[in-house]
Amino acid sequence: MNNSFSLKRIGLLYKQYYFLNENRLLLVLIATCGLISGYHFLIHLFNYRFLADRNFAYNYHTTSFVIAMVGGSLLWCGSAFPAFRSSQKRFSYLINPVTTTERFMFEFINRIVIFIVAFPLIYWISTNLVTSIFHYYNPDYENYLFNYSELLPQKTTNSAISLILTSGLLFVTILYTGATYFQKLPQVKTIITTGFVWLIIYGYSYLAVEVLNLEPFLPVTDRKIFMLNVRDLQIAVIIANITLLIISYLKVKEKEV
Repeated sequence: MNNSFSLKRIGLLYKQYYFLNENRLLLVLIATCGLISGYHFLIHLFNYRFLADRNFAYNYHTTSFVIAMVGGSLLWCGSAFPAFRSSQKRFSYLINPVTTTERFMFEFINRIVIFIVAFPLIYWISTNLVTSIFHYYNPDYENYLFNYSELLPQKTTNSAISLILTSGLLFVTILYTGATYFQKLPQVKTIITTGFVWLIIYGYSYLAVEVLNLEPFLPVTDRKIFMLNVRDLQIAVIIANITLLIISYLKVKEKEV
């Protein structure tokens, strides 16, 4: 096999994947649309019957979208490399005549890129379709159509928006990397491990500042040592994303040995 990177082989991987999982993917799509539509229908019905709040439809969308994205990320991105969940599937998966890079790029596109593009589109279509139908049968109910530009306050800077997007990508990347490490229950183990790591970082920082009183030796004068500016945070998040992707790539390569 030619060890150079080949888009043709990635295309063949996609053909094989969708051929073997066509019915399951269709079921996932229907279930996703059904859950989002059903949830928003109940929200509109509750508001129409009990609250009659004209601003209600606008106010709840940010929380609803974040919850939907987190849930979708856990189920889809956290299930990357499904063949690694069992030894038999893992063997069949690894004997495919593709390179590590091609295998990794296939999963990256399938679990992260497609999700980031497709899920917001599915959410937008499902939400606005339900709203339009509800308004059609209840003309006195406001026909508010969801728009992504209204998720954040109007004064939000471009740097802040970029930080939010890269932070969301970091959450997805963490789940993706966890799927390469853990064979069973990767989502649960990834969340627990991530929380434990953050707890250690915060604990050591608190110990250094509050207990050991090392603040005078730190290169900052403000006690809020974690208050970095948006640009610094964005750079840190981007570095974290790249680092995790490299780690996940190396883990996939390790499994091929």
